[in-house]
Amino acid sequence: MSQARQDTAASGNRVPEGIPGVISISLVSHGHGRLLASLFNDLQTYRPTGIEVILTLNIQETLPFDPNSFAFPVKLIRNSTPRGFAANHNAAFRAALAADSAHRGARQAMVVLRIERGDLEGASRLLKEALAADASQPDFAVALARIHVERGNLLEALAVLDRAAPAAEAHGELHVLRGTVLQRLGSHAQAADAYRAALRAQTGTPQVWLGLGISLEALQKRPEAAQAFRNALASGPVSAEVRTFAEQRIQALR
Repeated sequence: MSQARQDTAASGNRVPEGIPGVISISLVSHGHGRLLASLFNDLQTYRPTGIEVILTLNIQETLPFDPNSFAFPVKLIRNSTPRGFAANHNAAFRAALAADSAHRGARQAMVVLRIERGDLEGASRLLKEALAADASQPDFAVALARIHVERGNLLEALAVLDRAAPAAEAHGELHVLRGTVLQRLGSHAQAADAYRAALRAQTGTPQVWLGLGISLEALQKRPEAAQAFRNALASGPVSAEVRTFAEQRIQALR
């Protein structure tokens, strides 16, 4: 009956760093008026902030409530003929984007829907449109860069991240991905700087320390590299494979 998409990066369904907690909720009714009334009453009672509801009536029905009577915006779509599940939700978010091309929640929802069905080209197009209007959106930049990485286009991924980086000082995820891309390109000095930026953004995960250690070792900074590998082991739970690798590098760097 419903599908909620948080205003998130395309990296899953969680809200990424850098985006307000805006939630676009797409609901499709097939004569579910009473159930919808209960849901809307609950939303009205708990009054969550930063939400909007896009309600699609997939068959002709009379609602037992006024969609304009709530404290949050409700956009109503009436289908002349019934449509499928994905078609309804896509249409709902397209309508939201048509009304406001800067609508982050709707755009993010459409990106996630396309990624889930393997349409990376469609997801890329939506992300590029958003970044063309404002290149300093780190959440969208990370999502687009990940698609480029998946396709093996490392230089294109780096270009996207570089454009977003000046406005993303506190966006740890962007710096980690940028460090990973630079490392794969063999630019270890820049990669080390990117991992340090991630640490300044308080993203001190084993992944970050491990990446920093690898680039520092490539730069022949042996003591610093060994310490980074030790920090990787101390900064959180790691897999047996990562533990073995880090311990081997620490031993080799003595």
